[in-house]
Amino acid sequence: MTRIAFTYLLYLTPVLVIGQSVKKELNDANQYYQDGKFSESSGRYQDALSKAPNSLEGNFNLGNSYFREEKYEDAQKQFQQSIEQASDEESRSKAFYNLGNAQIQAGKLKESIESYKQALRLNPEDDDARYNLSYALKKLKEQEQQQELQKDQDKKDQNQKDQDQKEQDKDGQNDEDQKQDQQQKEKDKEQEGKDQQQQEKEDQDSGEQKDKQSQAGEEKENEISKKDAERILEALKNQEQETQDKLRKQKIKAKNVKIEKDW
Repeated sequence: MTRIAFTYLLYLTPVLVIGQSVKKELNDANQYYQDGKFSESSGRYQDALSKAPNSLEGNFNLGNSYFREEKYEDAQKQFQQSIEQASDEESRSKAFYNLGNAQIQAGKLKESIESYKQALRLNPEDDDARYNLSYALKKLKEQEQQQELQKDQDKKDQNQKDQDQKEQDKDGQNDEDQKQDQQQKEKDKEQEGKDQQQQEKEDQDSGEQKDKQSQAGEEKENEISKKDAERILEALKNQEQETQDKLRKQKIKAKNVKIEKDW
C-alpha cells in the first residue's frame, strides 16, 4: 500500500475560548475516528464546528474523516480551510500534505503534486510528502504516456475508420457504376430493339412499295399488251377488208370478160 492512504490527525492543546463541551465533542470524534467509525466521527466534528466554526482541529480532522469515507471533494474543502486557519508552518505543511492525498485520490495528479511541493517547502524533512510527491510524478508520467498511446490508438482507429469508409464509398461507387452500366446496357438493348423494329418496318414498307411498283409494272405491261392486241386486231380487220375488197373487184371484173366461142 502506498503512503497516500496515510493522513495526519491533528491534536491541539485546549484553548480557553473553546468551551468544555466543544472539547468533549472533539475528543469523542477523535475516538470514533481511531475506532474506524468515520461516519460517527464526521457527525461529532460537525457538531463541534457548529459551536466553534474556526476550530483548526475540528476542520482538519473532519477533512480526515471525509477522506476515510472516500468523500474526497469534501475532504479537500476542509483541508483548504485548515490551510487558511493554520498559523504555524508545521500545521500548514500537514494540511497541504493531507490535501495532496485527497487530490491524488480524486484523480487530480497535477494539483496533488503542487500540494506535496508546498508541504515540502514548509517542512523539507517530511519524508512522507517526498515519497508521495515521487509517486504522484510517476503516476502523472504514466497517465500522460497512456494518454499519448490512447491518442495514437484513436488516430489509428480513425485512420482505419476513414479507410473503411473510403472502401465502402468505393464499393458503393462501383455498385453505382455497375448499376449505371447495367441501365445503359438495358437502354442500348432497348434502343437496338427499337432500331431493329424500325428497320423491319422500313424493310416491310420497302417490300410493300416494291410489290406496288411490280404490280403497277405488270398492270402497265398488261395495258401495253392489250393495246398491241387491239392494233393487231385492227390491222387484221383492215387486211381482211382489203382482201374482201380485192375479191369483190375480181368478181366484178370476171363478169365483164367476154368469153369467145371455140371454132
